[in-house]
Amino acid sequence: MRATTTCLIAHDRNKYSVDAKAAGRAVLVRVYADRIVALLGEEIVADHPRSFKRDQVVYEACAEALEAGVANGDVVVAILARNRQPPAPPSITTPEALKLKAEPVADCARYDNLRKRREDALWSVIRSSTP
Repeated sequence: MRATTTCLIAHDRNKYSVDAKAAGRAVLVRVYADRIVALLGEEIVADHPRSFKRDQVVYEACAEALEAGVANGDVVVAILARNRQPPAPPSITTPEALKLKAEPVADCARYDNLRKRREDALWSVIRSSTP
C-alpha cells in the first residue's frame, strides 16, 4: 500500500497517520486484531490501536494527547512537531589529547569592567564632540 503525501494510510474505511519519511512511499501494513502497524522496509513508521468505526482518521499525536489527559489543539500540534524532529545525534566522547587541563572560569566582573571602559570611552567622545 502507498502512503499518501499527507502521511496517511487507509484500512477498512479508516485512515491512520504514518511518519513523514513514509509520505508517498510504499509501506507494508500489518493488521492485527487490536493494532495497525505500517513498515517502511524494516522500520515501523506507524503503530496505532485499530479503530472499528468507519471514516475515522487516527493520528498518533491525538491518541498521545488523550492518554496524557491534555486534549487541545496546541498540545496536538506540539506533539506532532516533536515527532517530526530528527533524533538527537549520538554523543561523542572527547579524546584525552583534546581535553582541557584547566577548565575556563567565567569572570563576570572582568566583562563588567570591559563594558564600563567602553561606555566611559563613548561618553568621553560624546562630551568632546558637543560644543
